[in-house]
Amino acid sequence: MIFFPVFRELHVGNYRLFPGADQKHSVRFPFRPGVSLVAGVNGLGKTTLINMLYRLLVGPYEIPKDNSARGFSGAARDRVSNWDDRKRFFSVRVADHAVTARARLEFSIANRDFIVSRALKDCSLIEVKCNYLPLEQNAGESLEAAYQRHIAAAAGVSSFADFLTVIKYLTFFNEDRRDIVWDRQAQRQFFRILFTTPETAAEWTRLEVEISRADSRARNYSTIADQTDKEIRSLSEALNRNSGVAAQLESAQKILDADLERKKQMEIEVGALEEELKKLKSTLERTKLTEDDAVKRLEELRYTALARLFPSLDETARYILTHLFAKGRCQACDADAGHKIAEFEHALEQHLCAICGAPPEAQGRAAAGAEVVAPPEALEARRIDGARRAVDDARTQRLSLVSQIEEGEARRREILQSLEQIAVSISGQMIANRQLRSQLPPDPEQITKKRQTYRDMRASEAEWISTRKAFEREYEIVLEQNQEAMRQATLRVARYFKEIAQKFLEEACDLTFVMTRGRPSQDGEYFMYPAMSFEMTAAAFEGLQPRITPDDVSESQREFIDLAFRMALMEAASREGPATLVIETPEASLDIVFMRRAGELLRSFAQGERRVIITSNLTNSEMIPAVMGGRVRDEAELQERRARTLDLLEVAAPNAAVRRHKREYKDFLDAGLRGGLP
Repeated sequence: MIFFPVFRELHVGNYRLFPGADQKHSVRFPFRPGVSLVAGVNGLGKTTLINMLYRLLVGPYEIPKDNSARGFSGAARDRVSNWDDRKRFFSVRVADHAVTARARLEFSIANRDFIVSRALKDCSLIEVKCNYLPLEQNAGESLEAAYQRHIAAAAGVSSFADFLTVIKYLTFFNEDRRDIVWDRQAQRQFFRILFTTPETAAEWTRLEVEISRADSRARNYSTIADQTDKEIRSLSEALNRNSGVAAQLESAQKILDADLERKKQMEIEVGALEEELKKLKSTLERTKLTEDDAVKRLEELRYTALARLFPSLDETARYILTHLFAKGRCQACDADAGHKIAEFEHALEQHLCAICGAPPEAQGRAAAGAEVVAPPEALEARRIDGARRAVDDARTQRLSLVSQIEEGEARRREILQSLEQIAVSISGQMIANRQLRSQLPPDPEQITKKRQTYRDMRASEAEWISTRKAFEREYEIVLEQNQEAMRQATLRVARYFKEIAQKFLEEACDLTFVMTRGRPSQDGEYFMYPAMSFEMTAAAFEGLQPRITPDDVSESQREFIDLAFRMALMEAASREGPATLVIETPEASLDIVFMRRAGELLRSFAQGERRVIITSNLTNSEMIPAVMGGRVRDEAELQERRARTLDLLEVAAPNAAVRRHKREYKDFLDAGLRGGLP
């Protein structure tokens, strides 16, 4: 027998999404036997509140691979995994990231009363009490692990993974719910959890996990062996096909090595040449300075000679004559002026006029009786001659250096061009050699090692297949031992389902017992499992017709058929004992007639100590009057309904719609609680 949690009270503190009616950041709501309503408009936190109840029970954990899977796994889960959104689901919904927010749920399972408090920033446990005493922990056991152990034992299931499965798919019927009445693997797991002993369920789980694990490892080894076999065939073909490639590669490599050596030598040569050019250019700059100094010295001597020979010349004329042929070129037209320079210097030596060439006696000042200046002294002549030779020497050296530099630059350009050509050639050779190298036949030793790997993988594959088969034999025995008990359980579920579904559906329907073929592994043996097939009448057919998939019924029928199946599982497993059923927005796909029936169905389930918690949008529907029992008879009954209603219009942080239309929403809710529309 399975025991389901019965919610007693929820308390939320310091969570800004629910500041409370008095704005003291505290909301407390008791869940009474019967129906409780969580009412509000979109954006006020109905889904957040439902998730809070769920996470208070199970914590920040999930069934492995469950979120992304379309259906149940073929094998049971023996452990849980971390919930990926545990640190952001509640915190991102408030400005302070729920740093100090807390939530507490008081609930009972069988004869044990639990109080569970969690931090909303990450769903971690703050405190757990069982029967109002601190939870007993084993040595070295965390509080969360102790809670999981105690809660599974209280519920009468074999593990916390099974408890989480029951809570997620039976206690809660969320918007993102998954159909389970049409999922044979889901049926198999619920029959295991609900209708076998905890010891049998644990053994069943262990064997399914071992079978699945052994099968997975066998498939992994098989995959490696298949890949290795392909590699062996490819290597063997390459060994036969490319036997001459090695010689071809050796020849090509010799050519490449020779070109690489040539390239290296050219790089050395161009480096030495660049160093030599650097030195020549440095010497050229020094020679230019020497030449400039020699030219200046010669010009100074000429200027002095002109001043002595032609004292009547003003300074401007002397300057022009001195610089007229600077650096061996005419300063007027930049032509070569070597012969003119010689004539000019000869005139100075013979005391001739530098312009017209007139001798001293014919010059104007002699005719005027002025003193004729004597020819230059030998010392002065030697100085001018020495200065002239210095200029010639410097000019000759400069021209020689310029010529050497031009030749060196030409050689450098030639080498660089050759380097560019040989680099292109080397690049092409390297690509060709890489292609040849890729075609080299493998080392026979490599094939030998691959073959050994292949044999090892096949041996490991066979070993794990043998291990899987051994577990499968044990598994078959467990199934056979529990087949009759599970068949009886399916009959009870079918009886409850028919009673529940007929309160909602117009069509006749039934669940029939079938044996279905399935397996807990991908490549292992198949087994026969008890299962249930849904059948329903239809306008165009005689009698009940199998409805194989959810698409075989309407959307509203689909949701409530699946809900009826869950209710039937809970009724049959708990022997009609206490339970809580949490349903999120069940009215979305219903018309007015079926809203009334759905409300009556939910209210009929909430008998005795059972609780049904329903969230509802304040839409133009009859869901609220239906689940609350129609029109109120007196004020006391109205107050009772209000006490069963968590009014998010009052306790949740208002959004723009509530701030603008709160009065209208309140009137609508009040009318619904009274049993009629405003």
